[in-house]
Amino acid sequence: MMILAGLAAAPALLVAWDGSFDLQYHLLLADHYRASWFAAWEPRWYGGFFVYCYPPLAHQLLALLGAFLGPDGAARVLGALVLGGLVFALARLASIVAGDNAPVGATIIALGWTAPWLFLLVWGQLPAVVSLLLALLACGSLVRYLDGANARDLVLWALLAGSSAAAHHQTGFFLVPLLLLVGVGTSAVKSRLPSVLLRRATGAAALAALCCLVVYVPHLWWLITQDLPQAPIPHPSRSNYFADPFLFSIFFVGVWGLAAVIVPFALVHGARNRRMWAIVAGAVLCGILSFGTLTPLPRVLFPGWWEWLTYERFGLWSSALTVVLGGSWLRNIGRELSLVMLLCAGATGIGLLFGVVLPARPHMAQDAVVENARQFLAKGSNGDWRYLTLGFGENRLSRLSRLTSATTVDGFYFMARRDPVLRASGIGTIDGALQYRRGIEVVEHYLRVGPAQGVRWVLSMDPRWEARLVDRGWSFLECAGTGPRAASTAECVQVWEAPRGSSVPTAAEVQEDAPAVPAGLALVWGVMPLAELVTAGAIAAGPGVQWVRVRFARRRSTCQNDLPPIAASRGKDIRPLERGANSTGTSAARIPER
Repeated sequence: MMILAGLAAAPALLVAWDGSFDLQYHLLLADHYRASWFAAWEPRWYGGFFVYCYPPLAHQLLALLGAFLGPDGAARVLGALVLGGLVFALARLASIVAGDNAPVGATIIALGWTAPWLFLLVWGQLPAVVSLLLALLACGSLVRYLDGANARDLVLWALLAGSSAAAHHQTGFFLVPLLLLVGVGTSAVKSRLPSVLLRRATGAAALAALCCLVVYVPHLWWLITQDLPQAPIPHPSRSNYFADPFLFSIFFVGVWGLAAVIVPFALVHGARNRRMWAIVAGAVLCGILSFGTLTPLPRVLFPGWWEWLTYERFGLWSSALTVVLGGSWLRNIGRELSLVMLLCAGATGIGLLFGVVLPARPHMAQDAVVENARQFLAKGSNGDWRYLTLGFGENRLSRLSRLTSATTVDGFYFMARRDPVLRASGIGTIDGALQYRRGIEVVEHYLRVGPAQGVRWVLSMDPRWEARLVDRGWSFLECAGTGPRAASTAECVQVWEAPRGSSVPTAAEVQEDAPAVPAGLALVWGVMPLAELVTAGAIAAGPGVQWVRVRFARRRSTCQNDLPPIAASRGKDIRPLERGANSTGTSAARIPER
């Protein structure tokens, strides 16, 4: 299992994924915690926003690792640990639910399950994968507690559930409650006393809710007081991705991988095994939701939110549960067939990795672009004013924001924005406005009112904006990094300055004060997520530490018993050896006298 977990983790270490869609904004938030762990306000995007809008655990782990490995190194190491941990978590859950041989099958199928690679290497959704790992570990502990009433498993379930919620909100709000129901349904088959099971389940639910609530208090405060109405933004997972070959290869083939092939067999096997019914139900529910708005189920389950959710995560969860079912299905196969399945799973995983996942990666085209823009903003007092980017792409916008202290009215976490114009626009980023129907209208608005909001610079990588910038009175200043405009290359960052004659205040002059935050929220946000995770790790490691201590004590005792006995007692009458006896007291061969 360790070897297969290592193979699953290898892509995170060997493949460059710093250009994935979301990774750079997760590194931006990690940089926020590195610089000011307890600060609630981040000024670099949207003129300032609350970090309480996104659960902090994964970002805090990145900040801690980044102190030793740097941001990109921290992402790679944490990603590799999570990928390897997922193999272990799936095998552990399969073992608890289906028996001793199920982990072998689950591990084999996990080798061809490409969803975690896709979520990391293409989408950069590290918190979602961290949260899934913790949720699967929590579910295993829950089933063990409901089956055997071990208090240690109860505490582990609650702490891991809270840690999962502290890593990703969608997982905390939906998957953790779903896994609670799955765990109860799984244990109900073995339970002969429904009242006892109900009492245990109620206690487990209450304790997990408490652990989740503790880490969610700041986020809930933000949802209630700061989350304003916002127009939905289009997302491919809400479209009919079956009609587009590329989207189909990503949102279906890439998410499911080998799990898609075994779905019929796993579901039939689960339907014949009562202990698997709850897992089958959870996998089917998440599988239907993964089709997004192609079914009416999201509108029924998530009124008011269905237009904002991204549905590829439901495919991730459903395929993970399918791997557990597949492990149960394969638990009775022989050694020869196991080897064949391992080879097939490995070939499938490698084929999908190189045929689907890696070709879909967005590339951080020309890191020199970001460096040129950063150098311009760092020159003199240029960073005192706000900037806008056009045509950089979301990952380069996030990377530039992380590398500079200059601020922008744009950003890449849409739920955090506070400007009414952006919230009503229905576009994602100002940088990528040409992708949206109202994008040009929104950009022209900010070209007109931006100088009054402290926006002095437009950094453009898209020549299609030149005519509009000229029409709005913006003047070309230079090509950052390449000198005169005539020397423009693919790495040229066109720098445009606000219209002459307009008085552009600095960012500090227009920066509004951060809204007041209730006392204690910063301490809860900065301490409790890591405290729950570390406590869960210490409890989980307890038996292992005890096992090592027992083994060491037994080995020491064995070594002592192997030594020859020593008569160390003073005054003890030690008779000389009789003639013909050796040191062990046995008779020795007599030597003939001469």
